Amino acid sequence: MLLVMVVGYFYLGPVSILIALMIQPMNIADMQPGTACTTVIIMGAVVLIGILALGYLYYPVLALLAACLGYAPLDFRGKIMMGEVGNHSFAVALGVSFAFLGGLIGNFTPTTTFVVTLILLMVTAMVIAYLRQHNLKQFLEKNLNIKNPRFGDYYMDVLTGGGLGDLVRRTILKKGV
Repeated sequence: MLLVMVVGYFYLGPVSILIALMIQPMNIADMQPGTACTTVIIMGAVVLIGILALGYLYYPVLALLAACLGYAPLDFRGKIMMGEVGNHSFAVALGVSFAFLGGLIGNFTPTTTFVVTLILLMVTAMVIAYLRQHNLKQFLEKNLNIKNPRFGDYYMDVLTGGGLGDLVRRTILKKGV
């Protein structure tokens, strides 16, 4: 993740930090069969539609979707999972696609590219939280003693990879203690 930030900064600027932050939500998505693939397919389709609506075609998004669709049948059945290399690769590819769309929308101004990428990163975490809500509810109630968790708890858990969100809830918010 740090390498993506450092190397990417020279090519993409501050948006590379957001691209690297895509990795953690995809790690969380890969813990449940089909969730990571569904997320990549949904968000890849959003990017593809956005790029097509602007009158462009971005072949790496098509390659991303084709690779994910090819992988999906085994993932949905729980026969295989992406693992670290797979979900990191999909996360970075999705993040770069977000940045490209943001660049097209804002005529490649750094601020617009950053804002669009940030919004799409947050939407991606929401999609993952929605897809994993049943398992996250059980985890938060059983393992963290958080009674009646809400969608915001799921979202925070996905966005922070669990650890930071749990720490904040337990220490500052006194939730689940």
